[in-house]
Amino acid sequence: MERLGHHLLHFDDHYLREESSKNYGMALRAFYEICPYGRFAHLATNFAILESLPCDVQVIHIIDFDVGEGEQWPALLAVLNHRISVKLSVIHCKEVKKTRNNLCSFACSIGLSLQVEEIEMEELLLMFDRTVNENEWFVFNCMVGLPHMGEPKRRRQVLEFTRVAEKVVTSYKGIGMISYGEGFGSRLKPFSDDHLVSSHALFESLEWHFPSHLSLARTTMECLFVGPCVSLIDFVEDFEPFCGHGLRECRVSKERLMEVKEMVMKGRDEPYEIKVNGYCENEMVLEWRGTPMVRLYTWR
Repeated sequence: MERLGHHLLHFDDHYLREESSKNYGMALRAFYEICPYGRFAHLATNFAILESLPCDVQVIHIIDFDVGEGEQWPALLAVLNHRISVKLSVIHCKEVKKTRNNLCSFACSIGLSLQVEEIEMEELLLMFDRTVNENEWFVFNCMVGLPHMGEPKRRRQVLEFTRVAEKVVTSYKGIGMISYGEGFGSRLKPFSDDHLVSSHALFESLEWHFPSHLSLARTTMECLFVGPCVSLIDFVEDFEPFCGHGLRECRVSKERLMEVKEMVMKGRDEPYEIKVNGYCENEMVLEWRGTPMVRLYTWR
């Protein structure tokens, strides 16, 4: 709690932000491999995408709200391999050129046809002012506030993206799906009780993953990556998550649940728990000792 309080009270430390940005790439990869939050979100979502694909689809078109370093997509591309062509449209971000090059290089190495394009939010709806190809499957993917994502998107951008996704999927029945994931930071006010509880759980889980002889490495990770990310949750006042009204829920299959549990638990008795919620069981939640950390939803 003392370490958490320190980071929350120094969220405007310019020097710490600068140092964090210099080491962001390496710290992200380390955190992604150590803690299961990002891998849970990506594996569960990719599994849902594969389950949704009609057998006659020739092109899968993914519209990604926040592609980041692109860490979600190589696993999906590897599974698709030669079966299908993939088009990835990403909303404009500063790292998109590097991410595009990395993903295209990976796709080339496995012989997959991949096209990556960058679009502005304003162009999103214009993409569908045409006749939709019946052999093309659209995936609107929106991840918000996951612990590894760093600088968050603004609430207005999230709402714009999800509204367009909902409009397209409801207007053109049977052409695609929506995957929506949110971390604990996506709708919490800084210094609120819920924020403190969830941030404490994040620090506690990170400490659990580091044995005592690696305490210096854990402290470095907290100072240069986790702490600054926790303190960035001041943009989300009155944030309301996307609810998917008017869409058909995609029930979490037993196969998807077992696959994700195997990845998170690794056959051991760990303090994580995965639950399936929602009236139609389309919500999957990853908890740390009873504290919800990541929620995932899917609709068609």
